[in-house]
Amino acid sequence: MKQDIDKLAMEYDPRKNLDAESLRQAFKKGYSKAEENYNTKEFIFMIGKTFEIKDDHLKLLKNSYVVWRDCEFGAPAIDCKRPYGNTDVESDIAEILNWNVSEDGLTEEQKEQAYKLHRELEIVLEIVMATQSFQPGIYNNPSWYTPSEWIKVK
Repeated sequence: MKQDIDKLAMEYDPRKNLDAESLRQAFKKGYSKAEENYNTKEFIFMIGKTFEIKDDHLKLLKNSYVVWRDCEFGAPAIDCKRPYGNTDVESDIAEILNWNVSEDGLTEEQKEQAYKLHRELEIVLEIVMATQSFQPGIYNNPSWYTPSEWIKVK
């Protein structure tokens, strides 16, 4: 079970900024039985929403390429093929965040960190739109279902 929880934590919905220990605590509280019928993302989503926006998130948002997606009514969106201008997303992130990169390129750890930060921008964008603020800090959403109720708590 411990390995399953660790794997689940690695595949978490970024709305949850959870680690394996947080998931273990949730399971101990009985969520596993109560939420058996929900998929992984729904389960994690239901145990509360707290997220920390870091300066790195805001630097990435600042450097995002916004485009118009013309489907149904259309909507603005971050370019999914070239979110930071080039198709090498990991290298773009490293450059934007001024990471030290060896001649051999990014390390596996740097690639994982780049992907994690990039994936977390979904919730960062939700928070900055809800709070109308681009401030680093810890945010909480007391509502499980309403993305516009984020508030800064620290």
